[in-house]
Amino acid sequence: MLTDFIYGDDFFEKILIVETEEYISELAEKFPAAEIFFVTTDEDFFDERVKTCVLNYREEILPFDEEFFDLIIGDLTLEVVVNPQDIAAGFSKYIKQTGIFLTSFRNIRHWQILEKLMRGWFNGIVSRFYTRTNFEKLMFASFYKDVKFSPVIKKAPKDLLAKLIECGFENFGDDLEVEIWQVRAARSMPEFNVHFRISRRICKDITPRRI
Repeated sequence: MLTDFIYGDDFFEKILIVETEEYISELAEKFPAAEIFFVTTDEDFFDERVKTCVLNYREEILPFDEEFFDLIIGDLTLEVVVNPQDIAAGFSKYIKQTGIFLTSFRNIRHWQILEKLMRGWFNGIVSRFYTRTNFEKLMFASFYKDVKFSPVIKKAPKDLLAKLIECGFENFGDDLEVEIWQVRAARSMPEFNVHFRISRRICKDITPRRI
């Protein structure tokens, strides 16, 4: 779950969930004061906990001001798109300087994909697949300053893993067994966010005195 990538000191006032309604309940419970928006192509969708926008984010401009959200979250948001950098950079302009983008992608170096290719068949033609390296480059090119990854592991049979390594597929960081990479991309470097959080706490702790 991408929500595992939310830190204890994260503070979100405005949240956009992209087509992944499974996150609504957890985020509404974790951030009860937050204003939550949900983007979907389902015209019949309704949930009173969110403000729903019915549109296709891959083709339509989001109806929000720039730097509006503290968090944009959605699984596999950059897979079925024509130009992933347009979408990633487009999201970034709606995120505050202290905000983050949480998403995920399927690792094309996962042993199950490589096994299918070795057998001469593969059915992922309509989707974009990434390696960790080129997804990181995509995030930096889309104006994110700090990018972190968290793996979702699906173990390979030992004999197959050995065969892949023998064929020249390096298994750096157990990458051949990472089925999904979860991504936390921040608009600013960590030191900027730390300074912002400290400033906010100081402002909250100051009690006005009457003269």
